[in-house]
Amino acid sequence: MTPKLKDRFLDKHGVEVYVKREDMIDQHISGNKWRKLKYNMLHALYSGREVAHRVTQCIITFGGAFSNHIAATAATASKCKMKAIGIIRGEELSEQPLNPTLAAAAANGMIFKFINREEYRLLTSKSEDVRLHPAIRHLVPEGGANWLGMYGCSEILRDVELASSSHDLREFDIVCTACGTGSTLAGMSLAAAPENRLIGFPVLKGAQFLESDVEEQLQWFYETHGIKLDPIYTGKMMKGIYQLIQQGQIADSRVLAIHTGGLQGIAGVELKTGKKLFDS
Repeated sequence: MTPKLKDRFLDKHGVEVYVKREDMIDQHISGNKWRKLKYNMLHALYSGREVAHRVTQCIITFGGAFSNHIAATAATASKCKMKAIGIIRGEELSEQPLNPTLAAAAANGMIFKFINREEYRLLTSKSEDVRLHPAIRHLVPEGGANWLGMYGCSEILRDVELASSSHDLREFDIVCTACGTGSTLAGMSLAAAPENRLIGFPVLKGAQFLESDVEEQLQWFYETHGIKLDPIYTGKMMKGIYQLIQQGQIADSRVLAIHTGGLQGIAGVELKTGKKLFDS
């Protein structure tokens, strides 16, 4: 599903923006989370086939307390009847009630190991070197940022033409996505057409000055277009797109914006801030 946005601002600047609704893939495993996990899970299932009769297959991954990846990995592992272990940044969390993201992951059977931030940094920086039996346990880096995840993300653009006969990837001047680890953008570059200019909007830490602007954009965008964005990734991307249009940097262009999901994180943000992001 790739609807065209219609509002006065876009009409005024002569820019066409289409949104590829990756968030609609699945309620719990949506957007680039599914794309990054798809081939990781297939690899884990295939590599564990020979020992499946002797041990329980297990997938291990990393993430923060509000990680979309953690929630999606737990849901995917549950559907695949695999055990899942989440290495969570912040050992103090072990003594606190589970937030909505971790509660959802736990409901899907994920087991948590909470570690301090320094240990987490060292472990994730060498995650590919961790010695785990490949036929029993499959290690997925933080955010699904490995070559299997990148290959999965290449299908985001390959599906543009497969999903609709009315769209040709070459007709888009600009393709946009939010960037955390950068693996989504890297994967999309594998399938981009020569006519496409790829723009990644980085998710900034310590950018509290953006919060109120992004929150206003979320509500306006939902009221105008009926599409919910999350405040961490897609909300910042869409805010950035409209800013580029306002600045005249992408005038008279046809833009494809990738909705990478992450809507499960809204509940966690609302819990953390104590305020609702959407009126309805």
